[in-house]
Amino acid sequence: MTSLVVVGGMLPLADALEVTGGSDVLVQILLDLVRTASPRTVMAAIFGLTAIMGVLLPNIAAAVLVAPIAITAAKTLGISPYSLALRVLTAASATFFSPVSTPVITVVVAPGGYRFGDFVKTSLPLTVLVGIVTVMIAPIFFPY
Repeated sequence: MTSLVVVGGMLPLADALEVTGGSDVLVQILLDLVRTASPRTVMAAIFGLTAIMGVLLPNIAAAVLVAPIAITAAKTLGISPYSLALRVLTAASATFFSPVSTPVITVVVAPGGYRFGDFVKTSLPLTVLVGIVTVMIAPIFFPY
């Protein structure tokens, strides 16, 4: 139920970003940073952006907000949007280094006596590893 409320609240925000041009501004900032880079670097940037958003927001909300940015960036760069959209989905699923990233993690924080730093120490390296592996393997299944 909580996930449904979060997604329901994020969809209007994603639409507002699209309608007001905020999404285009974010795409432009992203492209300014990685325009001359390889498509894999763009994928890594999208993965990183989604992972950072996943620290602050539940993973579903991060995916809803970053997916339009990734698709617009792919169209602008002339590469397949599937590769970048898949990076968003993978990153949203791999951001378990924050207690707010998924409801399951949120449920175990209090009973386990965990702190935010516990998640960062144990899960950040795993998230980075997932990012590296998916950026390397994605072009095999979803060519640019």
